[in-house]
Amino acid sequence: MRRRPALIWIFVVALVPTLSLAQNLPANPQLAGFTLGSTQQQVVSALGRPDTILDADSLNFRVLQYPARGVSFMVYKPTAVVTVITVVSPNADSLAGIAIGSPHTELITRWGTPIHAEGTRLRYGSNSWMLIVDLTEPQTTIRRISLTKVYAFQY
Repeated sequence: MRRRPALIWIFVVALVPTLSLAQNLPANPQLAGFTLGSTQQQVVSALGRPDTILDADSLNFRVLQYPARGVSFMVYKPTAVVTVITVVSPNADSLAGIAIGSPHTELITRWGTPIHAEGTRLRYGSNSWMLIVDLTEPQTTIRRISLTKVYAFQY
């Protein structure tokens, strides 16, 4: 029996991280002034009462929407911790020099090649978080950025 190829494969897989950190992105990125793991209370204290609160009781999630600011937060209800932050307005803070309306070419120049690209959706990330960037049709400018835990629904 030959076991060497399997052993070599396990060794190679162990050395290669699941996702590589995109260039010029912080290890713990902030979007709209918040990081993943911020609490619902921190968001409400800083931004005020949300315009809309959507409860997904069967999934244990709550979405806090601030349309005037162009930002929303998905909160895991049992811990009241933010697991997804989404921005859709150029009024929201930029992340590593990229904001809503930034050109696609500037995104690639600043953040590098995404770890995954499909149609108008690009993904950047690490082993614990992922940035999902949605582009306009055709791929010219950024229309939405979401920061999410890699396992947001297993938080």
